[in-house]
Amino acid sequence: MKLTLVDGAIARVKWRHVHVRGKLPIGVALGLPYRGMTICYISVSDMAEDQLAPAFCSMADNFSKEIGRKVSLTKALEYFDKPTRTAIWKAYLGRCGK
Repeated sequence: MKLTLVDGAIARVKWRHVHVRGKLPIGVALGLPYRGMTICYISVSDMAEDQLAPAFCSMADNFSKEIGRKVSLTKALEYFDKPTRTAIWKAYLGRCGK
């Protein structure tokens, strides 16, 4: 997802979903009991570093890309100011292919 922020900077938001469909949970390699995870990447043209935030899916839950996107986006936006968070949420909620 690409958008122009209030200050004119270009922001890109991307997600990566990792889901294990077999009996072996992804967390075994990490030593954690998780079924899968979604990672949100946010890069803004006038920032030196990208923000990234993972959202883990418990073994008791069903893996959902939509829920993973919302949780990881919420975590990644903690580092931004209110106008930037608002612009990114509006773009996310108004995107095509929900």
